[in-house]
Amino acid sequence: MADMNLFMTDEDERRAIAFALQNSCFLVPDLDYDSPKYEMITSVVEYDRYRSRTRHFFLLSDRFFRCPLELRTIQKNGKAVCYISQRSGGPSIQFLGGGLFENSGEKFVRPGDLSYYPSYWNTLESRNEKPSLELIETYKSLQEHIKKTSIRKKLGRSVFWLGEGRRELHWRELSS
Repeated sequence: MADMNLFMTDEDERRAIAFALQNSCFLVPDLDYDSPKYEMITSVVEYDRYRSRTRHFFLLSDRFFRCPLELRTIQKNGKAVCYISQRSGGPSIQFLGGGLFENSGEKFVRPGDLSYYPSYWNTLESRNEKPSLELIETYKSLQEHIKKTSIRKKLGRSVFWLGEGRRELHWRELSS
């Protein structure tokens, strides 16, 4: 699984999302839906509206979107809800936002990541497939954009990318 560990503030996230949207991508928030129809986000304003409800988004583009995302129905708190099955349909790039949070009066930035799975279930062909070159190119483009405004830190064998919003704070926390 291609994976980029991120520590990004809300503003760092908005810049990355704006870049993705400017490069023919759209997002689908990972939510519990009332019906088997998911929302599509095409602006940073819409992203902000959904970001308060979830940290996880499916990043898609017509360049590599091959088949519908699969929604499954489950019972949750006595109510039927639909959720998106992560590796069924798409394929998609996974974006898990970090963002600021406060605990006991101190501000922290949660870890997040940017990733994609090595295979996905094609819901139209009923078979497992590898992601297309277009998905990999889109992932690498977004990865390079994030790297340009972040600093790389290594702790043991793990590599972290610290967004420009909180570089020093993150490294102090990671190294202690």
